Amino acid sequence: LENGLTLWLTAALFATSVERPGRWRARCGALAALLAMTHPGGMVFAAWGVVLAFVDLGHGTPAAGDEARREVGLLERLSFAGAFAALFVPFLAFRLAVFGLPLPYTYYAKRVHATPWDRLAAIVDDPAALLAKLADLCRGTGGPAGPLLFALTAVAAIYLAARGRLQRHVAVALGLQIIAVLGYL
Repeated sequence: LENGLTLWLTAALFATSVERPGRWRARCGALAALLAMTHPGGMVFAAWGVVLAFVDLGHGTPAAGDEARREVGLLERLSFAGAFAALFVPFLAFRLAVFGLPLPYTYYAKRVHATPWDRLAAIVDDPAALLAKLADLCRGTGGPAGPLLFALTAVAAIYLAARGRLQRHVAVALGLQIIAVLGYL
């Protein structure tokens, strides 16, 4: 199904964000748009554009055109949004024209809450359920020690970021993981 393509696009988004080749923000926008077109859950990676526009992601060896060597203009910072929109808006228009819905039918068949506002109300009404879901995710990825590993990783990342020693590849991986986990929750 779409899992292989989703994994490949996410890996390409990670690599582009770390290596920062020419016009890397626009490339990241195009990759995020492709992720959003591949799977409805991929829409969460549109948030990566906000991160790239406003957050300095760790330290690394500056590439030839890296902003560590020059000031980055607003248009360049917003190139993610332009590239994302250039690919995703026509796709969304096609989907609406042909199917009459912005998302695939399977999304509507599997959803638990009718609207995002209903989901938000459920979170506010029972935040413990959200924490239980996070704990289940941690145990699913790290076994019984998953929640402890999650907490230790968070503490280590905060410590390294506060000391200015968080490497770019680690910062990018953490940023993408945080967006994915928040989308899951």
